[in-house]
Amino acid sequence: HCDIVFLCVAPHHIRYIIDDIRDRIKSKVLIYSLVLGFPSLKLSSLLKHILIIKPSYQLNEAIDKDESLWPADDDIESII
Repeated sequence: HCDIVFLCVAPHHIRYIIDDIRDRIKSKVLIYSLVLGFPSLKLSSLLKHILIIKPSYQLNEAIDKDESLWPADDDIESII
C-alpha cells in the first residue's frame, strides 16, 4: 500500500504499466509521472485516475545561450 506512485518508464512501456496497475491504484493515491512525451490527460484517461502530477521543464536562458550556470572562476564555497 502506498500514498504516491512514481511512474519512471520509457514512453513505449507506459501502456504495459498502465494495464498492470490500473485496477490496483486506489482513488486517493497520487501518481507522479516522469514519463516524457506522454500527456497527463491521456495518462489520466487510460488509468481512470485524476490525482496525477507531471512536472514541466523550462530551460534557463543561460543554457539557451550555451553559457554555464556555474561560474568557472569562483570556488565552490562562494557558489554554495
